[in-house]
Amino acid sequence: MQENMIQRFLAVCTFCFLATFGIMAQADIRPEAILDNATKSMLSSLKENKQALKNNPNTIYTIVDEILVPHVDTEYMAKWVIGRQYWVEANATQRQRFVSEFKKMVVRSYASSLLAYSDQVVTYYPIKGNIEGKNKVQVSSVIRQPNGESLNVAYRLLRTSNNWKVYDIIIEGVSLLQGFQSQFSEDLKAAGLEKLIDKLHAHNAKPLNKI
Repeated sequence: MQENMIQRFLAVCTFCFLATFGIMAQADIRPEAILDNATKSMLSSLKENKQALKNNPNTIYTIVDEILVPHVDTEYMAKWVIGRQYWVEANATQRQRFVSEFKKMVVRSYASSLLAYSDQVVTYYPIKGNIEGKNKVQVSSVIRQPNGESLNVAYRLLRTSNNWKVYDIIIEGVSLLQGFQSQFSEDLKAAGLEKLIDKLHAHNAKPLNKI
């Protein structure tokens, strides 16, 4: 697993996930409207806590845990990134440990990157066609950065009960899930799931400023 590549990828898509993790969706609300509202709420929280974050960067963990984490389908993502074969062959303890360490890696990486947030603007585009009865949807958007550059981003959401949960983000054609899958593939083939879990655990044990 090439941790530096994961870090760079997460740094690019950190702002993209700001919008998606803060979702408390209802079935009768359009996903793109939910994303727009959640973005405003998350960015407002970052601005309100600017001084607290400056004094104690670890405050970002609280923000991420409370606003972002509960609204992403971490288990779905974890299953996908290691593949059906490894997931089926893993025992219950290994599955639980992998999901836990995978979630920690994502949270810690985003927590670190969020500290560098600066006034990006997001515009969401309406989903084409009828979404009634669909279990998965994709929302397209563009992120305009302070330096004038723009990023095209698509969000993939999964309907779970009456909620929409994010399970992937496509940034300029690059999938977050495929990025993780590519990074984990070599370790899985070389040493297996148990060693990958141990490697993620060691990575997650590092102090925030060394991530």
